[in-house]
Amino acid sequence: MGLVREYLERLVSQGDRIMAAIDDLNAAVTALTTAVNTAVAEISAEAAAIAAANQNNNSAAIEVAVGNINTLTGNLTAAVAAATPPAPTTSGGS
Repeated sequence: MGLVREYLERLVSQGDRIMAAIDDLNAAVTALTTAVNTAVAEISAEAAAIAAANQNNNSAAIEVAVGNINTLTGNLTAAVAAATPPAPTTSGGS
């Protein structure tokens, strides 16, 4: 009976770890969704600024908006790189 209890305790412990990992994953997805939605809104605002500046033949405003988009792109790229887990390593010997 002790062996059954030990296995049951291991299963419960594994289940707790899995649930904690799922909670962590859900939190990461929520944070990523927020970041992406923010980036999309900021890029859309810059695109609107470019369209308005283009209608007014305002090349300086277009250059500023392009610079802002490039900054947003860099920030988003850095955030994605920081949030991307390293690829799993595999050991040789199949």
